[in-house]
Formats: sequence, structure tokens, C-alpha cells
Amino acid sequence: MKCFCVLFALALLLTLQPNMAGQGNDSDLSGIIKTLEQGIEKKNAQEKELYLVALLHIKQYEKGIAVYEKHFAQKKPDFTMQMTYYKLLKGADDKRAVRALGELYGKLPLNPSVLYELGLDFSKRGEFSDIGRTFFEKAIEVDPFFLPPYLEIARWSREPDEILKNCARGLSLVAPDSIEAKELREILTKHKLPAK
Repeated sequence: MKCFCVLFALALLLTLQPNMAGQGNDSDLSGIIKTLEQGIEKKNAQEKELYLVALLHIKQYEKGIAVYEKHFAQKKPDFTMQMTYYKLLKGADDKRAVRALGELYGKLPLNPSVLYELGLDFSKRGEFSDIGRTFFEKAIEVDPFFLPPYLEIARWSREPDEILKNCARGLSLVAPDSIEAKELREILTKHKLPAK
């Protein structure tokens, strides 16, 4: 029962406070992390997965990479764990991140999360107009209700019509008082475009 309570508390904290984690206010998670660390070898796969996600949220990338490589790498991890591993590598600025993302794309070429991450990776390397936009647009084509590509196209584009179109679509997908809605309105304001 104690294990279930700890897991429930971790899930609740990560759900209710995703923006607090990793920003110097990880004291709420530290007790849960310590509990999950105790006897990690004896924990079941779900507990290890939650531990890994918690490490990602509090930006303990190197520790998370070590846990993944010890407990998941040889066991054919599912997509969520593979994506978590990629994000840990990316957070640690590890060169293996590109390979991990490439492997995910090879296995799941129509997964909107993978396409989004590829678009983000290329855009951050200065290739938005050529390659990044293509991956974002493909992610939208695969899942028109997946918000992140709309946000990134609006963020990276310099074309007012494209910014306006993607912000409008993004705003239609989120609650008006959400963090994402605020980000989209800020993009519109930055480009002096009408906020809807």
C-alpha cells in the first residue's frame, strides 16, 4: 500500500506541477524520489518507469540515463521509455540523442511525437525553413489535434499568415487560460498580430 501511495503522489505532483519540476523547486519530489530509489533493484517495471520520469522532470539527466541503461535498454522498452531515454540524452546534451531519435523514427516514422522532436531538433540547428517545418507539418498531418507542432511553427516562422494560422489552430486546441494559450498569445503580440 505504501508503494501505491508513493506512486500516486508522484503521478499527482508531475501532473499538477509540471512547470515547477526542474526549476529549483524539486523539494516536493525529492522525498518521493528517495523512496523510489530505495531497493530499485527489487522494484517492478512500473515503479522504475515512474522513477525515470521523475528524474527527467527534475533534470537529473545523467542519473536517468544510467537507470535506463541498467534497467531498460536490454529489455525492449516501449515507446514511452524510449522517448524518455531520448529526452534524458537530449537534456544531458549527449551526442547519442540524435541516434536515439533516429532509431525511434526508423521504428515509428508516423508517430507525431517523433516527427515533432525531429522538427524541433532541425529547427534548433537553424534548419527550420527547410527540414524542421516539414517534420512539424507531417506531425500535424498525422495528428491534427497534437498542439506542439502548431506552437513551434508559430514560434519559428517569420511569415505573418503562417504565424496567425498556427496560433489560431493552437488556441482552438487548448483552454484559454492554459500556459500554452498564453505562449501562443505572446507570439501573436511579439509579431503585432491580432490575438483571438
